[in-house]
Amino acid sequence: MLRYSSALCALGAVVSFSPCFGQNQASFQSQTMTVPSFAFVQPTTIAVDLNNDGIPDLIELTQNGPLVYLAKGDGTFTPGYSYSFPSGNSTGGVTGDFNGDGKADLIIPIGANQVDVFLGNGDGTFQPPVAQTFAAAGTAPYGSSIAAADINHDGKLDLILPVTTSNGVAIAVALGNGNGTFADATTVVNANNVAQVATGDFDGDSIADIAFIDNTNCTSKNCASVVHVLYGRGDGTFIDTTPLTAPNYIYIGTGDLNSDGRTDLFTVMNEYTSTTTVAQLATLYGQTDRTFALYTQNIDNSQTGVFGQYAMADFNGDGKMDIVAISTYDGAILQFRFLLATSSLGAFTEQDINYTNQVIQMGNPVVGNFVKEPYARPSALFIGSAVSSTSTTESIYEARNITNGGFWGGCAFPAAGQGINLCSPTTVPAGSPFVVDASANSFGSLRKMELWVDGKKIGEQYHTWEQRAWSYFSNTYAAGNHSGALFAVDIDNHLQQYNFSFTVGSAGACAPPSSAGIHVCSPTNGGTTSSPVQASAAATVTGTIQRMEVWVDYVKQYSTFGVNTLNTSLNLAAGQHRFDYFAVNTAGQKWQSTLYTTVQ
Repeated sequence: MLRYSSALCALGAVVSFSPCFGQNQASFQSQTMTVPSFAFVQPTTIAVDLNNDGIPDLIELTQNGPLVYLAKGDGTFTPGYSYSFPSGNSTGGVTGDFNGDGKADLIIPIGANQVDVFLGNGDGTFQPPVAQTFAAAGTAPYGSSIAAADINHDGKLDLILPVTTSNGVAIAVALGNGNGTFADATTVVNANNVAQVATGDFDGDSIADIAFIDNTNCTSKNCASVVHVLYGRGDGTFIDTTPLTAPNYIYIGTGDLNSDGRTDLFTVMNEYTSTTTVAQLATLYGQTDRTFALYTQNIDNSQTGVFGQYAMADFNGDGKMDIVAISTYDGAILQFRFLLATSSLGAFTEQDINYTNQVIQMGNPVVGNFVKEPYARPSALFIGSAVSSTSTTESIYEARNITNGGFWGGCAFPAAGQGINLCSPTTVPAGSPFVVDASANSFGSLRKMELWVDGKKIGEQYHTWEQRAWSYFSNTYAAGNHSGALFAVDIDNHLQQYNFSFTVGSAGACAPPSSAGIHVCSPTNGGTTSSPVQASAAATVTGTIQRMEVWVDYVKQYSTFGVNTLNTSLNLAAGQHRFDYFAVNTAGQKWQSTLYTTVQ
């Protein structure tokens, strides 16, 4: 059941759904949780589900090693396990399922030419790190920024990382072997001083792209930042573009701000004069022709200072993606700065949460549904330190989302780190719309969800933020049994599939195909079901129908005579089974349809 049914804005028989709200203010409850202190400078924090309970946990990447905080489901965290590096140090890293076992892994760049691979156990812990050295000359990891995506569409996660070469610095790709190891890194583009690496699908072609910041023209106080976007060809090679140059140091955020299926860029640029500082929000909306539509907006500069990194989610539940950043002012005031999207591209209103009278070393913000609830309101947090002359206190600073009246999808997110959850009926009356209400989690960055019914694509939706997505499709279908499939698609076209079936009108009313052949309504090919299994099919033949049959694992199970429909219930053992449906006319001509399904 939808929590906010009033938000459906008189849907009727529509293909897809977007909320119809005007802009709401978001409401937050400020929370601070003291955690063990470590010596660090701007650590990296990653939000990812490490124990497969559907709630994001935290990994703090300190100079001493990664530290895990397990989510309790109420917005607080239990300090978990800490790990040391075998050698070297780093404050960067990336997560993903690098060995294909359905558990989140962690990879950290270490020292001159090494990454440490922490394979996840799926219970919030990691196996001891395994170091991999890149043996090829000139491929030494440079800096702590690293990213991951399936660059060459082979179903295995690859690494994207800065490297040092004989010519200076470059961006390189290390192709994954699918078991947590990688081939030697290969340079794809030269650079000067790489500060940040990210991934996305900026042109919406289902091929992973790379974005990075290259600092140039550096002085003792500042550098210009050139934003590069490398558009992937799908074979490990790229086309380099430079859509933005900023006059000062910047970080970039990535995500689909306008929910069109293409990754966008956003950043805040500070311009300094002798008397003033102008803070300008720049949003770059990805286009299919591999350009960006650039919008700029001056934002409140009464307390403008240094902006850290960014994250994105729909905080007020109005169907438009918002931005959260962290900034410091005068060394004593730290702010959560929420930039809430309006109905106009590139235009945002600002809400701030201030932490005063503290000198805080800040990390990056992360977003997630850290509170387990039927509707996933995204909250934001970061890990930082309040430093005094005598001590350092490290804390998790959380802006817990308590907004009411918004819409974040009507289906609870899966209780696992990846997967699809469907909240829809199995039967609807004839003539009534069938609603496919679903949500998805991924260890990667989700781009869209697709709905297919009876082998035909119905539509796709782009309600995505970070590792979360939701969809809401409403359509009217012909009476009978139907086979559906939902796909959750990452930016690199990694697919998750969920098969289901539903009936319009009376149960068993399976519609025959429009031409000669068999329409199998149940079970679903490649799907999973439980015993007893409903076997349902209808046929169209030339001439007159004599009989229909269903065979399971080459043994005939059921027959009908003189009618073109078959509907029965079969008790089957657990495991995969082959189903063969036959339709035979009075002349002896035969039609066949074969499928495989798994019984749990």
